[in-house]
Amino acid sequence: MPPRQLNLRSRAFVACVLAGGAVSFVALLVAWDPTAAPGWPVLVFGPLACASVTATSWYRGSTPSATAFQLGTAFVFALFLISGPAPAALVAGVMSAIDWARWRRSPVVGLFNLGQLFLSAGAGAVVQLATGGHTVGSGAAGILAFSAVNHALTHLVVSLSAGRPVSSKPAVLGDGLRAEILCVACGIVMGLLWRTNPWHAVVGAVPLVAYAGALRELARRKETLDRRVREIRALEDLAASLDQSPGAGIPAVVARDAARAFEASGALLAALEDDGNGLRVLAASGLCASAPPSLRISRLADGFFETRTVRRIDDFRHEGALYPELSFLGADFAGGALAAPVRVGPRADGLLLVVHGPERRAFDDDDVRCMALFVRVVEPHLRSADPAP
Repeated sequence: MPPRQLNLRSRAFVACVLAGGAVSFVALLVAWDPTAAPGWPVLVFGPLACASVTATSWYRGSTPSATAFQLGTAFVFALFLISGPAPAALVAGVMSAIDWARWRRSPVVGLFNLGQLFLSAGAGAVVQLATGGHTVGSGAAGILAFSAVNHALTHLVVSLSAGRPVSSKPAVLGDGLRAEILCVACGIVMGLLWRTNPWHAVVGAVPLVAYAGALRELARRKETLDRRVREIRALEDLAASLDQSPGAGIPAVVARDAARAFEASGALLAALEDDGNGLRVLAASGLCASAPPSLRISRLADGFFETRTVRRIDDFRHEGALYPELSFLGADFAGGALAAPVRVGPRADGLLLVVHGPERRAFDDDDVRCMALFVRVVEPHLRSADPAP
């Protein structure tokens, strides 16, 4: 979530969370009475929370944002129940700072996470005071409020930065809720066990740490499976569209469905001129609709059509000078592209180009593999198309 990927509404929301988090943190420190509850449990749960940063589980869809699920908040919740909101907020802040450095997040993400945690802890403290103070029941109610606000803020910032309606169901809702419920339950249980015998709470944390490793592996497998399912469905839809299209309309269908399949900003299909000195654009979709009728060849002539290998262009800001034929994309275009050689008609070589803007995450190795599969599906149909003007 770098600043350039935030629209005006998401920037305003981030600013409000940062301001609210700062006010909440100061209020927690001012209201903190160290004599009201033991503070030394921080020395136990603090290191456990910080060490759990290495067991972060991720969900990443096609947007630039990635959502992290950290089971370390369970230790923060336990500390909330034992020592109160202020020590819990301090540990959460240190944990967030370590997470910031460990995963090399952008400054905006790191600051937002800090503000989010402090604001959520403040909301939990208000609910705790409103429901009876330092009782077990009021502490549990405060933890529930802490968790609910934290999860809601995550949903809001992801929705706003992606340009989705706030009322829409986020892709991370199920996984996020399960992780939050686990953290809340384990936090409350550890807090209650600590009140009976501190050693019981430490032993109770062992299954949580073991589950963190299992959850991380399951998240990785789930992300891979979800991507494979999306690829299969996209290819099935593509095959159906091509079967129903006349030969002259196949290039347009390929360009349109390539942009859809990769959730990209645009795509174009071009065929090599007879003299081999240029590319004639056959069809374009989305951002590429402004492409000129023909493109001259620069680096694409360097063994591109002979190797039959998908080429990834990571960032036009740094590599755009190497591909002057793509200058029509404009100076404001800061994304990357996938370029794949295809056979168009019975003899002509061609180019299938898929581009993305800042609203989509960068193309990766899985996208390269998917592009190669996409080409294998469309190429038999393109061989029957006529590339002649």
